[in-house]
Amino acid sequence: MMVEQSIFQQLVNASAHDRYTYFIEQVIKCKRVWIVLDEHNQVKMTGNDDNKRLVPVWPCKEYAQCCLQHAPSGCRVIDISLETFMNELLLGMKKKGMLSSVFWNGLDTIIIGVDQLLFDLEWEIGKTEIIH
Repeated sequence: MMVEQSIFQQLVNASAHDRYTYFIEQVIKCKRVWIVLDEHNQVKMTGNDDNKRLVPVWPCKEYAQCCLQHAPSGCRVIDISLETFMNELLLGMKKKGMLSSVFWNGLDTIIIGVDQLLFDLEWEIGKTEIIH
């Protein structure tokens, strides 16, 4: 999915909370989540001020690529299915005590625990199923 430049800039400049809401809605709609792999094809992690390991995720390729300029060379953006994200990546993160950094824009992000992120995704899936 290509994001129009005006919408792209508007979302990049939106609050972290608004970007989080967009992330939830968009990944349910597209059934894809974008992550960064390091030069060893491992999920790229970052850290926060509390020394917690974070996995950054984005709703669209363009947003992830925009932030890739801050990553070391050899990193690349890939998409994974929403099902893989929820059933494999998030559950693996939970076992390791990791958190997610949702829709980082180069300045700020929502840092959220796996349980809350899964809850929010499942809530949105439930809303979508009721509407359709």
